[in-house]
Formats: sequence, C-alpha cells, structure tokens
Amino acid sequence: MKKKIKESCPSCDSETGLREILYGMPDSDFDESKYAIGGCLASPNSPIWACVECGWKGWSLNNSNGIKLSKMKCIVCDSIGKIELLNLDREANRRFRNRTYKAEMTYGEQLPNAMCVQCGWTLFLVQTYSY
Repeated sequence: MKKKIKESCPSCDSETGLREILYGMPDSDFDESKYAIGGCLASPNSPIWACVECGWKGWSLNNSNGIKLSKMKCIVCDSIGKIELLNLDREANRRFRNRTYKAEMTYGEQLPNAMCVQCGWTLFLVQTYSY
C-alpha cells in the first residue's frame, strides 16, 4: 500500500493551516477547514493555496524547486542555516527563514542579495512559490 505524503506549507511547515483558495461567492455550507475565500474575482496571477497560520499564499506546495533559507547550505564553508538576506534587519531575516528560495546565476549588474554570515560568501536568491 502506498503511503500518502502529507502536504505542508512552504513557509511555516504547517500541515493543518493549508487551504485551497476558492474564488466567488461561497455557499452556505462552505467548509472553512478545507478552503479559504479568495474574493469575488480571480485573475491569472491569483494564488490557489493559502496558509491560515502564517498568511502565505502561492501557486504550489512543491518545495523541490527551492530550499528553505533555514536549511540552505553554504557551498564554501558547508555551514547550514547561516545564509541571510542582505539589507534586512535580524527580525526580518528571522521572518524569512522558512520561505523557500533557490540560488540563481547572476549576469550583468545583478548584485548579490544574500550572504553566509559564517564565511562571507555572497549569492543571489530568488523566492519561489510565495509572495
């Protein structure tokens, strides 16, 4: 028998706060334990998932296209969880620890936006699947 994989929020890892977002007018038997109300109109950019625990909204629960900042490994010194976003204070960096990012190659004048606080290595990160 195949084991069912539990889905979790890409931002806070909650397995109980995830809801599918429904747009339009809800029925009287609307199930708030399964769905979140997304408003009257949906656009092509409207998210389809929400977490009622941390407020994350996005298009995918798939974390394979990135890694949480708190689990990211420095390729220079091998430290884990020491990457911080530049130009943010400690509190903002703490709030962003569980968001999913992926490192990207930079070209031209793209400046690094993250740094390993252990060794000083810099990189450019793109946040994935949340806004």
